[in-house]
Amino acid sequence: MSIETEQDLETYVQPPEPDHIDLVTPTRLEFKPWHKPRKQFVRKEQWIRHIKGIIDKNDIRNRARPFNYLTLPGPDLLDLRLVADICELEDVKLRYLGFCKADEEESDRLRRNVSEFDISRIERVVSGSKVVSAPIQDIQRKKSEAHVALFQGGTYDAINIDACSPIANQDNDGTGRLIETIRHLAKYQIDNCRDPWMLFLTSPIQTDSISDQSFTSICAQIQNNKDNSSEFADEIVNQFNQGEDLQEYINRISGQNSKEFLSLICLGLTKWLIHLSEQVHYRVKIMKSFCYSTFQHEPFTPNLASLCFLFEPRTMTMSDKTGLTVNLPLIGGSNIGIDDHIRALRKTNEIVNVDDVLNGDEHLRTQMIEETKSLLRQVGYPVDDPATGYNVWLANNS
Repeated sequence: MSIETEQDLETYVQPPEPDHIDLVTPTRLEFKPWHKPRKQFVRKEQWIRHIKGIIDKNDIRNRARPFNYLTLPGPDLLDLRLVADICELEDVKLRYLGFCKADEEESDRLRRNVSEFDISRIERVVSGSKVVSAPIQDIQRKKSEAHVALFQGGTYDAINIDACSPIANQDNDGTGRLIETIRHLAKYQIDNCRDPWMLFLTSPIQTDSISDQSFTSICAQIQNNKDNSSEFADEIVNQFNQGEDLQEYINRISGQNSKEFLSLICLGLTKWLIHLSEQVHYRVKIMKSFCYSTFQHEPFTPNLASLCFLFEPRTMTMSDKTGLTVNLPLIGGSNIGIDDHIRALRKTNEIVNVDDVLNGDEHLRTQMIEETKSLLRQVGYPVDDPATGYNVWLANNS
């Protein structure tokens, strides 16, 4: 074209005007299953309680270092908001690393970015904290963005794997299963951290979420423990029907979803973590854990477990057998309390059904509802709308 005027020049250098512009907006705020009051009960009685405990246990306040937290946050970053509040109350700073789906919708990504911008403005949050657009399974891929971010973040006081996906619903292929990622994280922490740390693990536990191979491996651990520990054998027999042995017990509960099936799988997972950690002088203790049902129809069998584990390094002894120096006596002796495998058996058998707890305590349920509403109100949900608000939604989805 011939350029003779300023208008001609502007037309030449500017791209053509689009016929239509699609503006991406954040996802509409709609209430989700994890907004039910039972989730707030778990946040409060498990996550918040033990995060406060590990802050004290690791003396983070006096050591003047941040509380380091790894998580799988949703678009609203609700758990990060809660942890930031805890750090404010405990007078410590927060450094976090989150992972999210790399293929999420653009509207979800925008909503997450808005939430993260809000959190980044909190004075307690350390610069460099971030959510990586990659699945957490990518930490196993060297030089991936997730792998690099994990190492840059140092080690973590608490790791929160709040997953919707099953932990081991495929055969062992060493790649993308969630259980492989948990093992990788545990090894990373144990290799690099000598402070105690917490692992929160939330995952569906039902008959179609555990592959046959994984189920066989889990049951083999329990059988081995029974064969080699009379104390364990004496305890687990209390769960059998009269005349049953362990294999008959496993056969009976393996065919359908039940609290017994959930407890059995959780026992196997706990023992798996204990066995891995014992090899490298770490101790794993399962803490009070919870479950509830995500089924839409009766019977509302509990099928989602929210487990909590404390990892502690064992005291390493150094013995001089040459006689050149004097070996000092061990302080505190060798008594470490209840055997971790017996503890695992008891704690997994005692997993608390949150649905039963809240259905049996109206005052507590009301308290959890109000706390959930307060949390969602901060994010911008239409909590108080008379037609589409939280009370209406909960009444139709309880």
